[in-house]
Amino acid sequence: MMNIEIKEWGKLPNKQAITAYYLSNNNGVKVSVLDYGARWWQVEAPDTDNNIAALLPGTDRVLESTEGSPFLYLLTADDGLIEPDLAFTYWHANTYTEDKAVSVQFDTPLVWENKVLGRIVHNNTLNHENQLLVETDIQCAQDSFLSAGQLPYFNLAPDTDNTIGAHTLMIHAYKYMTPVEALPSSQAPGYVLGTPWNFSKGNTLQHLIDSHPAQAFSARYISNKEPERWGAIGKCLHTHSGRVIELVSNQPTLYIGSLPMPLHQALCLSPQAFPLNGTVQNKVFCAAGQSYTFRSRYTFTTTAAGHKH
Repeated sequence: MMNIEIKEWGKLPNKQAITAYYLSNNNGVKVSVLDYGARWWQVEAPDTDNNIAALLPGTDRVLESTEGSPFLYLLTADDGLIEPDLAFTYWHANTYTEDKAVSVQFDTPLVWENKVLGRIVHNNTLNHENQLLVETDIQCAQDSFLSAGQLPYFNLAPDTDNTIGAHTLMIHAYKYMTPVEALPSSQAPGYVLGTPWNFSKGNTLQHLIDSHPAQAFSARYISNKEPERWGAIGKCLHTHSGRVIELVSNQPTLYIGSLPMPLHQALCLSPQAFPLNGTVQNKVFCAAGQSYTFRSRYTFTTTAAGHKH
């Protein structure tokens, strides 16, 4: 049975209320999304013994951070970089319930310096197969290159592990860019083979933590699949708990990064477009009046469930 609950989550310092939308199924998966920033507040999922845990440990900073909220960069014809303030905006919400899925859809205008640049619709749908489909539809009022995504930080065993060192990551990519800094980016991609960033056959994250003892790490991987084509890009698993996240997307890159505070406590898994004016040329172009949709699917399962198939 699918279910959706709507409750007041809390208030901003100005006393304006924040509403939470709780999407859940009978398998123990529950996703809560706020109308403030259209951000994920929490994702809960069971382990192989059916113990439920909250997998987003960084969400206590919801009023200050952009974690779990959609982001958008626009590059205009004159190379002006625009970043609408989506994480600290109230979004209008609608909910939908079906037999095998529930969803909450948010929308807000794209405003920059009091000018409306378009509109963005952000939809979160949870189904009975523990799949969370995230669709962000962007309509531009002027010709633009764009990049969008979402920044959720996961720890698959928050009750037992203070870091993500025991997490095993597999990424379907042979090229990457690091370090990942604020856009715009001008760095050229390199090959992962022979580097500590090689997760093409699966590897734990402990060696990256050891090489970054006092700072967060990050990288952007260029998927082996064709750009803008729907396909698997990677997965993350924790052997002891058995929890697994599988990622499918129409986006060409996967951003990973460890949580900077508390350090290395969670891992960001964010399918994204290419850097806006980096050396990779497959930027997303959106003509005036047209729209582009970023689609990603997070599947929350366990190793035991995977062995049954």
